[in-house]
Amino acid sequence: VLDRLTANLTGGTTNKARVLVAAGDDVAAALATAAPGATLVLAAGEFRLAHTLVVLDQITIVGAGRDETRLVSSAPDAGVLVISPDLVGFQDLTIARDRAVPGSVVLASAATSVALERVALEGARANADHGGGAGLDLASASGSAAPGRTTVELTDVLMRDNAWAGLAVGGGHRVSAVSSTFTGNGQCGACFIGASE
Repeated sequence: VLDRLTANLTGGTTNKARVLVAAGDDVAAALATAAPGATLVLAAGEFRLAHTLVVLDQITIVGAGRDETRLVSSAPDAGVLVISPDLVGFQDLTIARDRAVPGSVVLASAATSVALERVALEGARANADHGGGAGLDLASASGSAAPGRTTVELTDVLMRDNAWAGLAVGGGHRVSAVSSTFTGNGQCGACFIGASE
């Protein structure tokens, strides 16, 4: 977050519509300097995330294929945190937890819209207090009403081997899931809570 704010304040963001991220490059640094609306294109290979990857602006992150590009997080609580008020997209990659570290794979706030295509979310583990453990955790504010619009679109998404849920949907979200697979998740493939749809 600090890197993104610094880039915004100092004019350090790029104006490129596509930002290429080679194997071994720092994904968080590329995200921090990408212009809103840009596409981060990740090469084939494994990208390690020691800290939560925080998405503050509209962005699309595209890999070389679900079996070719992997983001693997050892960050506590969440591998990726989406808090952008604009649409955030993930395509053609796997986002996974380092299974030795508890947390969810992707956590999105109530005000967020997310689109996932040809993505796998896997390996979430609950912590000692039974928190976390979801492939995609769509948070909501207490008492949130159904949004009346689709906030999350899943197309050909694989949610597998997550300790609590493949998909956990809070009241501020409506989800469309097409041609997606939920397998080997703990309590539920998809949990809908409160006024979620």
